[in-house]
Amino acid sequence: MNNPLGLSKAKLNDIFGDVNTLYRDNVEEVISEHVLRGLKKLFENALKAEALGYIKARWYKRSRSRVDSRNGFRYRNLATAFGVVRAIKVPRVRKPGLQFRLFDRYQRRWRKVNQFIREIFIGGVSTRNVGWVMQSLVGKTVSASTVSMVCKVLDHEVRQFHRQPVVDDYVFLFLDGVRQRVVSCGQAVKKLVLVAYG
Repeated sequence: MNNPLGLSKAKLNDIFGDVNTLYRDNVEEVISEHVLRGLKKLFENALKAEALGYIKARWYKRSRSRVDSRNGFRYRNLATAFGVVRAIKVPRVRKPGLQFRLFDRYQRRWRKVNQFIREIFIGGVSTRNVGWVMQSLVGKTVSASTVSMVCKVLDHEVRQFHRQPVVDDYVFLFLDGVRQRVVSCGQAVKKLVLVAYG
C-alpha cells in the first residue's frame, strides 16, 4: 500500500486511533453537523446567486441594468428533514419585490417537515405532543397551534371523504361504539358514537 505522507504504521495507527475514539460514540451527530453545514453553504450561495440575478449587478458595480441595490443580510433559521439549519444569511435589497424561490417569505420549515407533522398527527399523537416528537426528529419543537395550522390542509381531504357516496358493495359490516369526550353546555361529557366499518 502506498504511503504518500511517509508515516510509519505505528504513527498512522496512533492518528486514526484518536479519530476513531473521537467519532465512535457520536457518528450520527458528526455526520448531521456536516450535512447541516453543507446545506447552509448551499442555501447561502443559492440565495446570493438569486439576489445577483435580481439586482443585475455585482457588488459596488455601477450599471444601467441595475434594478435595485443591496441592503445587507438578515438571518433565518430553517427546519429541514436533517435538522435545523441555523443563521442562514438571506440577502436584503432596498426596494420590496425580491422573492426567493428557495423558500417563501415567512417559511421556517421545509414542506417535508410539515409532512412529518401531518403524519405524526394522523398517527394519533395529540397536537401538544407532536412538538416533543419533532424535537427528537428534527431538533426543533412546534407549538400545538402550528400543528393545527399545518394540518388544516387535511380538512379538505376529510370533507371529501365524508361527502363521498357510500356504495353497497361491502361483504362485512362492523359496528362499534366509541366513547368520545364532547363539550356540551360548558361541560365535558362522554357520549357514545356509533362507528361502522365495511
